[in-house]
Amino acid sequence: MNDEDRKTPEEIVGANIKALRITRGLTQAEVAEAMRGLGHSWGQTTTAKTEGADRPLRFNEIADLAQVLRVRVPELVSNDNDWAIRSIISTQEMYETHAERLKSDIEELTQQLDAKKQALEETQKLIKELADEFHRVNGQR
Repeated sequence: MNDEDRKTPEEIVGANIKALRITRGLTQAEVAEAMRGLGHSWGQTTTAKTEGADRPLRFNEIADLAQVLRVRVPELVSNDNDWAIRSIISTQEMYETHAERLKSDIEELTQQLDAKKQALEETQKLIKELADEFHRVNGQR
């Protein structure tokens, strides 16, 4: 019997809530706020106690938590690693998308930098031409 088999249902759900919350980049307060938006009297400590299996959960809370965490109820209450694998894949996909956006941003910024460098060179050339003209005109006096 492994540790997962010895956990109570509340411990399993609490651990799943915490893992999914972290994976989604949510704070305990943000989960509580979302739950309040769904009609529950939740605060940050409610989220903490739920994750720590220190308070019972009603089924309607589980259903709404699944909605907040963007999973199906079976994934939220499962004690197997399937949801964890899907969560990892989902997180990896999120980071890959983010990396692609960053790469695109870098390419765009590089183009902007090149254009600014060219504008600077042209401006410096004009400044030199004006300085030369100034010296030429000033020297004729």
